Amino acid sequence: MKSFVKERFKLKRRFAALGCSIALISSLMAGCVAAGGVEPDKVLQNAFAVASYEGSGSLSFQVTAGEAAKGYPDAAKLNNAVVEFTQMKQQDKNNSSVTGVFKTSSGNIPFEAVQINKEWVIQAEGASKPLVLENAHAQKESAAAPGFGLDLSSLNVEKLQNHLGSILSYAPTLDSLTVSDANATINGEALSLKKIHAELKGGELTGIIQKTLANILADQENGDALIRSIIGDLGYDASNAFTFAMVKESLRSLAEDASALGVIFPAEDYLNNNNVLKLDLYVDGASQIRRIGFELGLQGLPQLDNGVSGVTITGSFDRWNINGAVTADKLSAEGAIKLSEDGGLAKYLLALDKSSTAYKFLMEELKVNRKHIQLPPVGSEVPQTEVRPYLQGDFTMVPARLVTEQLDAQVEWNPDTYEVTVTDIWSGKKIVFKIGSTTVLVDGVEQTLDASAVLGGDTTYVPVRIIAETFGAEVLWNQDTYVVTIVRN
Repeated sequence: MKSFVKERFKLKRRFAALGCSIALISSLMAGCVAAGGVEPDKVLQNAFAVASYEGSGSLSFQVTAGEAAKGYPDAAKLNNAVVEFTQMKQQDKNNSSVTGVFKTSSGNIPFEAVQINKEWVIQAEGASKPLVLENAHAQKESAAAPGFGLDLSSLNVEKLQNHLGSILSYAPTLDSLTVSDANATINGEALSLKKIHAELKGGELTGIIQKTLANILADQENGDALIRSIIGDLGYDASNAFTFAMVKESLRSLAEDASALGVIFPAEDYLNNNNVLKLDLYVDGASQIRRIGFELGLQGLPQLDNGVSGVTITGSFDRWNINGAVTADKLSAEGAIKLSEDGGLAKYLLALDKSSTAYKFLMEELKVNRKHIQLPPVGSEVPQTEVRPYLQGDFTMVPARLVTEQLDAQVEWNPDTYEVTVTDIWSGKKIVFKIGSTTVLVDGVEQTLDASAVLGGDTTYVPVRIIAETFGAEVLWNQDTYVVTIVRN
């Protein structure tokens, strides 16, 4: 029963997120025919169908930030950073390459990157080994509300294209939307284009979403058919009456009550008029988007722990040779470090030349190796079925692997000797615990603890302070919430 409820709630969130995305995209395009003769459904169809292209572009960041909290990277150092993509090649959906320069306060960091299926291999100047990012999660995120972990990866985009005409018919027109003639030179070619310009404040998005959804729901015949089709495209049984009723109820809640957007993301933080998107799409006679320009200003956010209270991202991207023959560049992944592996970031940072710009920016400016680890509330006895800290007398015992891996340490368990060895990736310092013993070895030197290592179920628990202090971290205790926080600056 619990898994059934969880799956239904998951569908509700996924469909709500999709509904909001559709409403926004449709509103951006709905007025184009009247305003300037652009065929919005064809533009969107082509945008979804692009298989290959070449391009270039840039992203720049303006960051408003105060002092970062203990243990958090200094995000203010990203202010005025620029990423220039000098060469972009998409051979197909699974093979791409990018060459560019990351311009930072410490200097320029040239880089190359290639996508092979679900992985990106990145080689930055100053790194002795490439870095591998697994792209599976990013692909899921790209079909969802950005940064909120809503998995719409099962959505069949090709099938969704068939609904674009219907979707556009329900969307209101943005008051700020204009279409005008524009000339641009892209990859040396002078082009006569249509420029679609729109500006959208976060506070306006609620009304757009609600009106689009209300229009769909009001059309019981065609609107219901559209909803059923998209339910099927999400991989669910569209003929299931309960599923259909639940989805309609979810969409109706969104259409009638803006606060229901909270099921998708923290709406109050984003849907306010301090957050503004300015978008320019340059479309050619074949209804292909050749240039994208945008400015996304998020100045209405609550201050984050890394000090950021606002950010403005400006981007411009050109594309050519769309759906033509494109061959992505190659890059060796030999000796690569996977970011997802235990201590992956630390291993990569250690592979940087300490005199390189990349090392200076990441370690000395941004301080990405800082740690802020907040553990679950402390219990009063050794857990047998869950992994969380507990109190043993006056000492806090923590799950060895949970804590040490977050501190960039490696853990080894010897079942023959009942010993746990913890090695700090940064310093090489080593602690050896023996279950039931108050004696530990720190770099081969014996020390006596006030509490011994303990087995709880399949988890080894050790005193938190010896690990934190040996590895250069600080332990903070909140007496009111019984929460332990480990901080390393």
